[in-house]
Amino acid sequence: MELFFRRNLPHWQPIGAAFFITYRLAGTLPGIVIAKLKKEYENLRALPKKPGYSDNEWSVVIDKKMFALWDKYLDEDRNMKWLSKPQISDIIRESIYYFAGKRYSLWAYVIMPNHVHILIQVDEAWDKNKKAEYEKGALSAILHSLRSYTAKEANKVLGRTGKFWQSEAYDYWARNNDELQRIIYYIENNPVKAGLVEKPEDWKYSSAYDRIQKGLGKFEKIV
Repeated sequence: MELFFRRNLPHWQPIGAAFFITYRLAGTLPGIVIAKLKKEYENLRALPKKPGYSDNEWSVVIDKKMFALWDKYLDEDRNMKWLSKPQISDIIRESIYYFAGKRYSLWAYVIMPNHVHILIQVDEAWDKNKKAEYEKGALSAILHSLRSYTAKEANKVLGRTGKFWQSEAYDYWARNNDELQRIIYYIENNPVKAGLVEKPEDWKYSSAYDRIQKGLGKFEKIV
């Protein structure tokens, strides 16, 4: 397992929850960065738990801090940026929308040059049916579909073979509506934070851009 990232998602899947998932290109982040992140993770785990936090709550705090560092490194990594190619970005975007409104509701997404953030809420009926069929859970089935299809199609565009996505991914479920809105803001502002655009809606491959095209409010569900 790579830090707090998991090969099999989700590690905790309440029915009807909205999930924030991040997956990245295979080979992004050099070994020296991974080593730094591992060291930082060990240092955080060694700190005494703050008063008033349960073990699980404290683990969530650490995971959030580590995710912020990890995402910052990804934003700064310009060595591999296949997802910035419009033809590939189109493939990723189409895959995200393909089951939106059917298997899940889409709250937010952004396709960065080397990683993808999505916030989805799995349809409860489909989720329950899928759990009986797919032992890893409905969310794992969705992520597998998103990554397996896009890997094949993107490799065709690039004229290459081999691993396209990193096996490990990050997942977190929004505990309440305030947190849901914070995650939407985080996702849609990623291109601004990375210095790629001045406003979230200027980044074409994002829900912020789509909101403007569809005339949706700031925190409305996309589909």
